[in-house]
Amino acid sequence: MHWQLDESEMANPNDTARINVYGVDFNGVETLIIDSLTLVGDLYGLNDSIDASIYPYIRLESFFADDLFRTPNKITRWQVLYDEIPEAAINPLKVVGYTLIDSVEQGEDLVFITAVENISGVAMDSIQVSYRIIDNVFDQQPYSYTLKNPLGSGDVLFDTITIPTSTLIGNNNLWYEINPFSGPNPWQLEQHHFNNIYSHQFTIDGDKQNPLLDVTFDGVHILNGDIVNPNSNIIITLDDENQYLKLDDPSLIQVFINFPYSSNGDSLLDVSEYSFLPAELPKNKCTIELNKSFDVDGVYELKVRAKDKSSNVSGAEDESFDYKISFEIVTESSITQLINYPNPFSTSTRFVFTLTGSEVPDKMLIQIMTITGKVVREITQEELGPIHIGKNVTEFAWDGTDNYGDKLGNGVYLYKVKVQSNVDDFKHRKTTISTSDGKSPSLSSKYFKNGIGKMYILR
Repeated sequence: MHWQLDESEMANPNDTARINVYGVDFNGVETLIIDSLTLVGDLYGLNDSIDASIYPYIRLESFFADDLFRTPNKITRWQVLYDEIPEAAINPLKVVGYTLIDSVEQGEDLVFITAVENISGVAMDSIQVSYRIIDNVFDQQPYSYTLKNPLGSGDVLFDTITIPTSTLIGNNNLWYEINPFSGPNPWQLEQHHFNNIYSHQFTIDGDKQNPLLDVTFDGVHILNGDIVNPNSNIIITLDDENQYLKLDDPSLIQVFINFPYSSNGDSLLDVSEYSFLPAELPKNKCTIELNKSFDVDGVYELKVRAKDKSSNVSGAEDESFDYKISFEIVTESSITQLINYPNPFSTSTRFVFTLTGSEVPDKMLIQIMTITGKVVREITQEELGPIHIGKNVTEFAWDGTDNYGDKLGNGVYLYKVKVQSNVDDFKHRKTTISTSDGKSPSLSSKYFKNGIGKMYILR
């Protein structure tokens, strides 16, 4: 610091001239450092008295008096010489072609890109960065890291941070700060701090849609009470529309089975009893594969409870289980008499039958005959299409033509089925239908005689 007075007043011993020097800290609090400095003309070194890391600013205070002539000294100049310190500023305008997003789905990453510019003539060291998320519940602990490249005079550094949002919802605030304070001081000395802070408010749209639960037995959606294979491959899938909250936790799905003749009620299966395949984004669908042998005949009940990462259940909130279905196990290999439906028919008819046991026949052959016993059409298993244990409705629809493709005339026709298997001996199982009185009489006496069925063609 250097200061000068008007020389015409120098010789007056009655004049008083002094300067006080105050240090000003980062909070604006002033402390008197140099009291009543009277040395005039020479340079006065402030570094010996003032620590710039504690007092980034100083304030000069002058006092002049002349008690005798009332003509106090006049100051001609005072001057503080200093080495400039750097100045960094957040400057989002330097990021070309980027727009900061204000709203994202829960689980979708929020990407923040900004620029840090050195707007001074002095180089800076590597820049320390700190950011935190202030959500509608609490203020998170800040994350800190260093932009390793030094920031030269006029240089610009670009910084990108990615914020996970799976635990956030509603209104949130991103607080981004460069060269943050560590205790009472910033990371490195700088002229100003007001341009080191950036705040951005954003909204997380919570996931409120229920996931979709699907269950198949050997690839088939069964009806309540259907007969299934004792060794059924049960596939349970949970599909969520959210493309960010990955269904990768086995605990999201609980599987229960109520066994026949059991007094213990629902039995929760352990995750070791089935295979869990997590979802692969963006198609957010996880899968459970249950290969369990049911070796006791009777009626079982499968119950599945499932939810997504946002705790949205797959069914109604007031339901104890999202999915519930009963199924019957019959370990004996048997087949019911084939029924053609519709009967009578004019354009086409399909064949309906039920298989039990654990193996499908190796060969099935349906023979259609006139009332005199002449075979006019043979339908092979390959023509019928895929069959499975349980209730079958053939993909094949017979159009009432003979083996040569000619249409058969109106009237009554007979048919029978031949079944062959190298594993099991298929027994005949009574065919029943439900009636209006709730009873299920055998169809053998009405539609069949000695294993031969009767159908009608009415064009």
